[in-house]
Amino acid sequence: NNGEVEQIRGLGLVAEVFKENKLQGLSGNIACGHVLYETTNNVHIENVQPFVNRSKLGTIAVSHNGSLVNYEQIKEFLEETGSTFVSTSDSEVIIKLI
Repeated sequence: NNGEVEQIRGLGLVAEVFKENKLQGLSGNIACGHVLYETTNNVHIENVQPFVNRSKLGTIAVSHNGSLVNYEQIKEFLEETGSTFVSTSDSEVIIKLI
């Protein structure tokens, strides 16, 4: 949408989060989505994907399903070099590495 990433994120069932009126308001022609049945107690809106990162090079959205084995070490390194994080998800580390 003119180079901007629009985002709808929420907790709950897909039909509850993506109501028709919200979908009608979107104007882009590409989508990045993620559905997860959370098996831990880490259910917070900050951890809902996709993650969006804006930089001087542009905007990117990333969804990931899996585990980064050494994500704590990578996150610590990135924080030491100036990156900030809003979630506790290992997936946010991926977008910072890009």
